[in-house]
Amino acid sequence: HAHTHLQPKKKRQKSKATKEMIPHPEIPIATLRPNDILLLLFLGTTYELASRLLSTLLKSKSSHEKTLRTELHALKYEVVVMRNKGPSAFVETSKLERAVLKKESELEKLEEEKKVRVATFIKFQKNTSYGLSLLVFVLYYGVPLLVIDGMRIPDFLSETTAEAADVCTDVEKAEHFFKAWLFPISYIGLGRKLSGLGLEQKGSSIGALIVYWSGQVTTGKIMECLEALAWR
Repeated sequence: HAHTHLQPKKKRQKSKATKEMIPHPEIPIATLRPNDILLLLFLGTTYELASRLLSTLLKSKSSHEKTLRTELHALKYEVVVMRNKGPSAFVETSKLERAVLKKESELEKLEEEKKVRVATFIKFQKNTSYGLSLLVFVLYYGVPLLVIDGMRIPDFLSETTAEAADVCTDVEKAEHFFKAWLFPISYIGLGRKLSGLGLEQKGSSIGALIVYWSGQVTTGKIMECLEALAWR
């Protein structure tokens, strides 16, 4: 009996200690759509990851290009050796120089073809990104994924602030809380305004585009960090 009585007490102590170590004030949420948020984050992350990987693959050197570069370096080395032999090796030197020019021409052709493929992919990626954003906007038009509850906000304020907040409406309280919560994102960016089109409470809610773009931007920054580490 003593053992079963002490166990809940330990759990309460652990929970209290965790809350003291990691402060996490409650956010007054009126509406939340977790399944839609996860879906849009997954969509944005998957699209950005696939785009980055395909772009890296197109920009990388093919096996044929690597072989040409190796052969070109070897031929240039042979040209230098033959030139050092003087006029007696003029014929051999001329043949090697023509072979170098041929390899350089083949390499330039491969690089031009790669530039065309990369430019085509970038254009396709841009159009696809706009198309997916438009699709998300249409499907979730007027549907907020998260809405702040203005009626509960005084519970999170001090007595002085709460008294001053009494003169504000619940909508205004929610907007002030939302701006402070997302500062400075709530004050900058055209995307923030575009994502709020069609929402009833634009100043205190999050639209689908913000969530979708968040998945893209976060994945993009992580990929940039990984690419920077790979070049070290």
